[in-house]
Amino acid sequence: MPDIEMRLKEAVCLPNTGCMSIKTCICDLLGDAAEEIERLRNMVDQCDHHEHSLQEAQAEIEELYAQNQHWNEHLRTAQAEIKRLTACLKWEQNWLERVGTHAPGCWQWGPGHYMCAVRHIEEMERD
Repeated sequence: MPDIEMRLKEAVCLPNTGCMSIKTCICDLLGDAAEEIERLRNMVDQCDHHEHSLQEAQAEIEELYAQNQHWNEHLRTAQAEIKRLTACLKWEQNWLERVGTHAPGCWQWGPGHYMCAVRHIEEMERD
């Protein structure tokens, strides 16, 4: 734009700039200005397009983030269930490995003989 302004000042101040008349020179400058305006409009349109693309990308990122949160919740639930089942399996494995530590009435010996107490209660209920 400064080039157009300078050319306009030259045309007004110095009529011998190669233009046939000031009117012709001004028309040429206006044509140049119109081209510059069109070029700037195209740049603005491109910026608008990029802004729209960025908005679409942001929406997609937010959607993926929400999906990720959903799957993270399922993952935490699954991890908690794995932890619970592992603890149950360890308890059962420890209980099954206690060979020779049982005897009649061992259900009275404490928490380590919980299953023995359960069996004793079931036997009492059957009798």
